[in-house]
Amino acid sequence: MRASLLLASKYNALGYRTVPLYPKSKVPAAGLAHRDATSDPQQTHQQFDKSPLAAGVAIVLDEQVVVLDIDRRHDGHNTLAKLESEHGPLPVCPTVKTGNGEHRYFRVSRPLKATEVGPGVELKATGKGLVAPPSIHKNGTPYIWQRELEMPANLPELPTQWAQLAIPTQAKIRKTNRYDAVKAFACELMNHSPKEEEFAAGVREFSSTRCDPPLTNKQTEGIIKWVWENHDPLASQHEIELWWMQFDTEEYLEAKMQCLRDYQRGWLMNLAAHAWRGKGYLPTNDPEKLARLANADDRKRFVAEVQEVLFDYETVTLADGSEGLRHTKLQPLWEDKQKVSKVRAHTAKIAAERRRNLKQEVEKFGTEDVKVPTAA
Repeated sequence: MRASLLLASKYNALGYRTVPLYPKSKVPAAGLAHRDATSDPQQTHQQFDKSPLAAGVAIVLDEQVVVLDIDRRHDGHNTLAKLESEHGPLPVCPTVKTGNGEHRYFRVSRPLKATEVGPGVELKATGKGLVAPPSIHKNGTPYIWQRELEMPANLPELPTQWAQLAIPTQAKIRKTNRYDAVKAFACELMNHSPKEEEFAAGVREFSSTRCDPPLTNKQTEGIIKWVWENHDPLASQHEIELWWMQFDTEEYLEAKMQCLRDYQRGWLMNLAAHAWRGKGYLPTNDPEKLARLANADDRKRFVAEVQEVLFDYETVTLADGSEGLRHTKLQPLWEDKQKVSKVRAHTAKIAAERRRNLKQEVEKFGTEDVKVPTAA
């Protein structure tokens, strides 16, 4: 029995999901992905049987386990020492010596999101794949357990102060982008038909908490006044109805990015952005044309490796009869969000019309004789 299969079976027995890897690589073998990871020994055997080239194994994390990934190349050990001085020492735990650092395994009482807690120190969480022994790093260094893995329930718990580091914070909007960002937020807020006082309070809060430094009161109040009086959700609607919608890249993409090279991640995100603009579809399945969409510098390399970034796509016949690609997760998400967007746009249009009518009546008759329109 291959050493990688033997240890994968051991990890399964402890309660961990695994997936086979190609030699000296983080890429799952035989077209598999981290979503295919299993804790069933029989399925693990089948995966390795289908992957004769597999020589490594990855442990894919479930929500009760997290791993601190410490990377020496980015000063991770110094960052770790600084964090321990600020938040207390970490308990002794199962630890893997990697090609460039360590993986430390901990139990958590509630699910956490993957995040970088400092230069060279990243917290890996649900859905992330960690290369495990007996895999070999691409630099030739074997992955070795410095302290053996235990069942999830027997792992030491990540201290509370460390767990709080995984709570994401929103980045500040810097000086050159502040005005446009506040105005865009105000326009988006209007699409939800808020009351005037709620709208103004929301814009003020956004400016004061998200901008560094905040806009002046005069600038903020000017945006509030202009958007309230002039913004028409339908008139400002983009050619692509959901151009503004931020899809959750962590949920839909990041679990797979662990096994990709840096330049492949760029291809992946560029193609995903084009798929979103195309309502969940790419207009071609021709690798040469996809290379242009992916903004690939090396077309030959892209054509050779493109299948590694198309794991969430399927070939379909488009409306014009040509063949294209459908993103199996973004396309249904786009449809769901479009339905919500249309309802909001219709509601906002009615609200905008009522405000315009009210303004015209005020100008014509004066405030005392105007009856404020109410919702039907």
